[in-house]
Amino acid sequence: MPTDVSSWLREQREARSWTRPEMARQLIAAGRARGDRQLPGMDGICHNIYRWERGGPLSERYKLHYCHAFGIQLTQFAPS
Repeated sequence: MPTDVSSWLREQREARSWTRPEMARQLIAAGRARGDRQLPGMDGICHNIYRWERGGPLSERYKLHYCHAFGIQLTQFAPS
């Protein structure tokens, strides 16, 4: 069982058999579906995913995009 957000993010991505580029596509699509038009491109999001999966800070904005991409509620996001 993951004990932190970074491990949880990686585990969730891998459970869906998504590569980082696919996760980036999913996050961009989730952001656009929520009206976020200020997202970085694929390279920037891939870099962020790499950083977040290694313990970098994750903003509330991207938590919401991850929830949309994973099809979960915010209350189900990461371990408590």
